[in-house]
Amino acid sequence: MSEGSVPKAHRARAIAEFALLAALVIGVLYAYLCIPLLPSNDGPRHTLGAWIRDHLEDPSTGWSTFFRGGMPISSQGFTLPFRVLAHGLPWRLAHQLTVALAAVGCALGYVTLARSLARPRAAVGLLGFVWAAPWFVYMGFFAFLTGTAIGLFVLAVALAGERTPWSWRRTLAIAGLFTAQCVAHAFSAALTALVLCVILAFRTELRSKSLWKNWALRLGVALLP
Repeated sequence: MSEGSVPKAHRARAIAEFALLAALVIGVLYAYLCIPLLPSNDGPRHTLGAWIRDHLEDPSTGWSTFFRGGMPISSQGFTLPFRVLAHGLPWRLAHQLTVALAAVGCALGYVTLARSLARPRAAVGLLGFVWAAPWFVYMGFFAFLTGTAIGLFVLAVALAGERTPWSWRRTLAIAGLFTAQCVAHAFSAALTALVLCVILAFRTELRSKSLWKNWALRLGVALLP
C-alpha cells in the first residue's frame, strides 16, 4: 500500500463512521419523536410537576395563593430542559424531545467512552445505541437518564490518554461535568464517583505513595461538588 493511500483509507473510514453515527442518532430521535407521548411509569408525574411549576404564578390558576415554588439543587435532569423547551413548544413535543436528547446523550457518551479507552476500537462504541432505550426510560426515571449520559462523558474525560495523574485542566473539566451530573441526578453522580474510585484503587502504577497522593488529591478536587 502506498503512503498516499493510507491517509485516504483513514479518511474514508472516518467518513463512514461519522455517517453511521449520524444515521443512528437520527434513528434514535425518530424512534422517540414518532409517537405522541412515551408511556412510562413515573414520567407523567415528572412532566406534570414541571408543567405546574412553570404555571404556578399564573393568576388564572389561583395556585400561588396556596403554594410557593421551590427549586431543588438536584434531580433537575428532566425538569430544567423540559421547562426550557416547553416555553416554545407544545408540552407533548417538549417531553418527547427532552427524553430523546437524553437518550442520544447516553449513546454518544458510550461512543466517547469507547474512543477514549481505545481509539482503534471506537466502532465498539456504536453498541452504545442499544443503551439509548434502557429500562429506566420505561420506568420514567428521566433525570437519571440525563445524569447517566453526563456520567459517561465524565468517565470518558477521566480515562482518556495517559495514565499519569490528570492535569489540573482535566481535573477541573471533570469537576465541571461532575457538578452538572449532580444537578441532573445525585444518585447517578454517586455511581460515577464510585466507578472512578474503584478504577483509582486498582491502578497498578499507584504502588508509589507519592503518586497515590497525587491521584487522590486530583480525584478529591474533581469529586468535590
